Amino acid sequence: MGFYVWKKSGASFTKDIGKVEVYKGKVILKEHSQAKTETIEKDRSFKSGSLLISSNDADVVLEFPDTRLRLKPDSQIFIEQVVPNIVIYLQKGGLEKETDIGDNSPVLIESGLQRQSVKKYFDSLATPAQRTAETNPDPTGLTQETIQNTLRRSQPLFFRCYTQLLQRSPKAKGQVDLVFTIQSSGKISQPQISGSQLRDDPFRRCLTDVVSRIEFPRFDGRSVSAVFPLKFE
Repeated sequence: MGFYVWKKSGASFTKDIGKVEVYKGKVILKEHSQAKTETIEKDRSFKSGSLLISSNDADVVLEFPDTRLRLKPDSQIFIEQVVPNIVIYLQKGGLEKETDIGDNSPVLIESGLQRQSVKKYFDSLATPAQRTAETNPDPTGLTQETIQNTLRRSQPLFFRCYTQLLQRSPKAKGQVDLVFTIQSSGKISQPQISGSQLRDDPFRRCLTDVVSRIEFPRFDGRSVSAVFPLKFE
């Protein structure tokens, strides 16, 4: 475990700077103001000067202003506020993008001796093929296989919505049909639910929020309408 010396950086150790959402497994949290560590198995906010360690089976999301990141299993990070930014020191394991990262994100990531914006950090991890796909539209248009593969990668996010629903309605199950349009930029527009056996409004909003954050590869041609059935049981 690494150790850090807190410097005067304009940070407040009493104000929350982020939230950890635990969907599976657990997280060990040690805040600057705490004498002992705390084991977290549900959502909890945290302050500047926090050490977080995820279990090897964890499914954990970190939420900051304009930024959502997934903390990989068996990872360890230290987080502090260095006004006007929030710095994540990556000590072990890794992070993944939960949603697209905007240019205005206040989060910086320090790995090794390099500190950079969260957007540049993930850009540096992208393969040459991924960078090409992001900048050059596919002249063949968006294929059904690409749509299915992209949606499948996001299925854990949909089932997080279902996990939250089960906490409210333990016996809930059924199918939901998601309808949306994919623009040539790869962005989603007009996500909605056309048919559902599950009438819980927060659950339906959660699903459409997930859809709206999905990004497909850019392509040439007209926008594409899609229907994605999801069965929850």
